Amino acid sequence: MPMEDIITSYLVQKKECSLPHLGSFKVIRHLPEIDPAANQIAAPVDEIIFSQPADNISGGLVQYMSSLESTSYADAEEKIILWCLNKKISLDRKAKIVLEPFGSLSADESGHIVFNRKKATCFYENLTASEITRLDAEHYELAKEKAPSGEADRPSGETPVKQKAGGKIIAIIVAAIALAILIYYFTRHPFTLQGISNHSTFEVKPLVPTYQLSK
Repeated sequence: MPMEDIITSYLVQKKECSLPHLGSFKVIRHLPEIDPAANQIAAPVDEIIFSQPADNISGGLVQYMSSLESTSYADAEEKIILWCLNKKISLDRKAKIVLEPFGSLSADESGHIVFNRKKATCFYENLTASEITRLDAEHYELAKEKAPSGEADRPSGETPVKQKAGGKIIAIIVAAIALAILIYYFTRHPFTLQGISNHSTFEVKPLVPTYQLSK
């Protein structure tokens, strides 16, 4: 697998990559944009920011290459550094390093490395937003015209709930009658201890001695 493909694959996944002698890449993601006129939501776009120089190497890139080529970390690191050094020499000789689909690296007249970025890279498709229409929308509008005020706003399938107030009214009337009867009774019969005691009387006979004391 070419080194350029390894670098771009790692950059897409990790959003950053540092290459010694060349520079550092960083991915900035732009949020989706809404276009009401076209009923579309633009997909997020990735923009590559390049800065130089880079003296270090991304440890994640070394591990990534080591895994891809089934080699040791030290061997992968040495291979990347050697590749970057050779590419720096090539850039000084007016060559280019192509990193698809992001752009390419080249050297200007003063020897500085320049990243020639392509148009912001989009890995997703635009989303078309269409108005959601209920299947029964036509029937709903027709019912809304014919129904009395307030009935058409009720969701489909929902039936009005009638409160059963008749049973509550009857219970209140019965309770009021019972209370009136109790008040009338206690008004005519005052509450006393004698009133709740037993009115029957019993004859009490004198006690008859059952024993005699010896003298």
